[in-house]
Amino acid sequence: MSPATTTARPWLNLANLLVVTTAGTLSLIWCLYFTDYLPQILTLLGMGGVFSWLALMLNVLTEGRRKHIQAKLEDILLDHHWTWIGAMLSLAVGCFWAVEHGTLILSAAGDESDRQVSLIPEREVGTGSSSIQQEILNGRGRRKFLLAVPRFGEARYRLKIDGLPAKWVQVCALRRRVVASPDSFYRRPVVLVRPSAGLSATLENPREQWRLAIKHQGTDLAQVESYRGEPLWIGCDEDVELPELLLNRWRLELASSSTKEQAMVRWMAPRSPLPELELRAKDSIRVVLYSGTEPQPVAEAEAVVRPVSRIQDFPQEVRIDVRH
Repeated sequence: MSPATTTARPWLNLANLLVVTTAGTLSLIWCLYFTDYLPQILTLLGMGGVFSWLALMLNVLTEGRRKHIQAKLEDILLDHHWTWIGAMLSLAVGCFWAVEHGTLILSAAGDESDRQVSLIPEREVGTGSSSIQQEILNGRGRRKFLLAVPRFGEARYRLKIDGLPAKWVQVCALRRRVVASPDSFYRRPVVLVRPSAGLSATLENPREQWRLAIKHQGTDLAQVESYRGEPLWIGCDEDVELPELLLNRWRLELASSSTKEQAMVRWMAPRSPLPELELRAKDSIRVVLYSGTEPQPVAEAEAVVRPVSRIQDFPQEVRIDVRH
């Protein structure tokens, strides 16, 4: 071995060790900050998980054989220039990939129920795409979702958790967005249309056909045929849970009237003709009830959408009643 090579080797060893250690450390820090994958990665690095068989085979070898293999691996990794070059290239590729992803953190500290989470990019909403990301968020748990965004840009995702209204979230590259469940999902305008107790009894008549028209900002949006007095969500999915405070108001209303309790059974199963409608404060909502093919409305209601400043303001209830 020439003197030049002998002199250069310690510097090459140090450079390889420094670059590989730095690249690995930065990768683990990124995984810790932006993902939930670090425990699984550390398990694999510690010869656990799918690498358990490899650890078992190494234990079969004698100590001398293991040291020999270790020395060979050390020579391969530390005595060649391709080691630091490969580490730098891998780090560059990782950085190029990372700037096209952001993280959404869901915190269920205020929710004891296990719920399914669905995430879909805005451009794919309503297209029937199979790229919807679905996971389970455990009660009182916390979960990170790594999501694709334009390079150094941001993307909008529709976030849906079972039993809660859907929420649009903006995810930015190399940033974390924290969303609290369930509180932040109730802080958006949603309207719930419901007939009065007296009108609900009238709608029970199976010999009559009822039709409900829904207008938003003066524009016809939906026609609900064969309407029987069920509440209607406007701006969220029909699986959204009815708040207990709202249910208690309904029970008091029915108790003070002569309406049968069957009305409460219907009120407990809302329909959602407009789940994707995104309401904003000061929007106008008008609902008109028609009997059969009659052109004149039987009942109607109109409301201006209010901003939600408290969780107790969810949802904004609009009650339909007959004209007096």
